[in-house]
Amino acid sequence: MSMPKAQLFGLGVDLVDMQEAAGIAMGLVQGSGGYVVTLNPEMCMRALEDTEFADTIKGAALVVPDGIGTVWALRRLGHKDVPKVPGIELAETVASRCAKDGTAVYLLGAKPGVAERAAAYLVLKHKGLKIIGVKDGYYGKEDEGKVARDVADSGAGVVFVAMGAGRQESFMQLACSLKAGIAMIGIGGSFDVFAGDIKRAPDMVRKLGLEWLYRGLTQPSRLRRLAKLPAFALTVLTRPSLARNGRTG
Repeated sequence: MSMPKAQLFGLGVDLVDMQEAAGIAMGLVQGSGGYVVTLNPEMCMRALEDTEFADTIKGAALVVPDGIGTVWALRRLGHKDVPKVPGIELAETVASRCAKDGTAVYLLGAKPGVAERAAAYLVLKHKGLKIIGVKDGYYGKEDEGKVARDVADSGAGVVFVAMGAGRQESFMQLACSLKAGIAMIGIGGSFDVFAGDIKRAPDMVRKLGLEWLYRGLTQPSRLRRLAKLPAFALTVLTRPSLARNGRTG
């Protein structure tokens, strides 16, 4: 089934809602596999300058608009009623489905100990969820191939990868090339929230589309990343062709 798509910074974005995205991700387990990119403004800006990163995103089986910034840009460029599909909520939705159908899950990323606590949270919340393995993201580049092979051969049908934009996408691309029938989903810093180390913005703040500001105020380390938001917004407002087509436009 073909999915409605939009172009944002030269990247194809699938215009699907949360349940549709989860269904597509689960379908990858029964098919040839693939990876899911949860696209945010920072990644869009990076794609303008980093063609290798852009190509990795283009190779994804599914690309969803992760936050309000991406949704706003798509709507500004003429796509009405674009649903937001936050990576952390997609992971929860997929975990629920895995618990029901017995699909094994692997957690990769974050600091040592965080993935284990995130796994404990998910198992407690989603009764019957089978987590077949966990590993932190603190390993050297020279070990990337071995880790990818270990994850691919783990028996997991779904892998949540939380290593930050760029690194997690390249890992997912590599691991998916090693074995079919695995769905990998990049979810950034979600393990820290699952583990209870970081609190997510209150519901009202999320409804107002201000979760990005809340995260910046409560996590000063993110302020440098948030500094890219004005450039992203300015590009969408003043250079719509670039915002739609990327450097090739």
